Amino acid sequence: KIIESDFKGSIIQNQNKVTVDWKDSEKGDYTLLVTKSSSCGTISQELSIKLMDKINLKLEQIYYLCPDYKSMKISAPSGFDSYKWTNLNGQIISTNQDVNITEEGKYYVQVTSGSCVTRQEIDVLLVKFPTLIVNIDAENSVLIVASGGNTDVMYQLVDLSGMIVKEWQNSNTFFNLKEGKYVVQIKSKNGECLMDINLETMLIPNVITPNSDGKNDAWDLSRLLTQYPSAQIDIFDRFGRKLKTITKEDQFKWDGKLLGKPLQTDSYWFMIKFDDNVRKSGSILIKNK
Repeated sequence: KIIESDFKGSIIQNQNKVTVDWKDSEKGDYTLLVTKSSSCGTISQELSIKLMDKINLKLEQIYYLCPDYKSMKISAPSGFDSYKWTNLNGQIISTNQDVNITEEGKYYVQVTSGSCVTRQEIDVLLVKFPTLIVNIDAENSVLIVASGGNTDVMYQLVDLSGMIVKEWQNSNTFFNLKEGKYVVQIKSKNGECLMDINLETMLIPNVITPNSDGKNDAWDLSRLLTQYPSAQIDIFDRFGRKLKTITKEDQFKWDGKLLGKPLQTDSYWFMIKFDDNVRKSGSILIKNK
C-alpha cells in the first residue's frame, strides 16, 4: 500500500508484480509499503518513490549557426541526473549539460532524472545571408537589393567611428545621406548573425562641355576614385546601350567621345561599380554646343 494521504490512485497486484496507477495523486514523495505474510511471520519493506511531471526539456526546435562562428554552444536545462548528446549517426558528442556544435545537422539530447528518461531532437541550420547589392543613386539614397539566402535580414547604418546614423530597420533604403563613408550592418532574423558592407556617398559632377576650350572638357573622377583602384564606370545611352567602360587605365577620366568622335549633346547614364557589392548610378549631361 501507499501510506501517504495524497495518494489518489490504486494498486494492482498480480502474483509477485505490483502496478501503481497514480491517477490524480499530487506530485511529491511517497512510500510504498510491501508486506508479505507466511507461516514464518510477516515481513515488511518500504520503497521511496518520487512522483513528478513528465520531463520537458523546453529546447528550441531549430538553432541557427552563424557562418563566421567556428562553433556554437547549446545548453540543456539544468537539474537532471545525466545528459547524452548524439549526432545523426548516433555518435556521442557530449555527456555534459552543454554541447559545442560545429556544423549543421540533426542532433539529439537524452536526459535522465531518477528512472525517468526523455529525448529530444533538434535541428542546427547554417545561416546563409542573401546576396546583397548596394545601389547609391544621384541623391545619395541607398537601396539594398537582397536575393537568395535562407533568412530575412534587418539593416542599420553607422559611420566609421561606429556611431549609429540609422537604427535597425526592416526597410532596405536609407534616404538622402550626407557625403561620407558609412557601414551598412546586416543582421539575420534567424540567429541574429551579423555582416557588414562599407560604402561611400559622394557628389559626382554631372555636366561636361567637351568643346576644347580648356574648361570642363573632360569628366574627371580620378580624385574620387583613386582609393577604389578596382572601380569600373560604365556609360549608357538613354536606351540602355552600353557605350563605354572607364577604369583605372583611363585614370578615371573621359572626354565625352566614342571611338574618337564627340557624342551628341544629350544626357547619358553611368554606373560606377566600386566592387562586387556597391554601385552608384546617375546621369551626366554632355553639351557640345
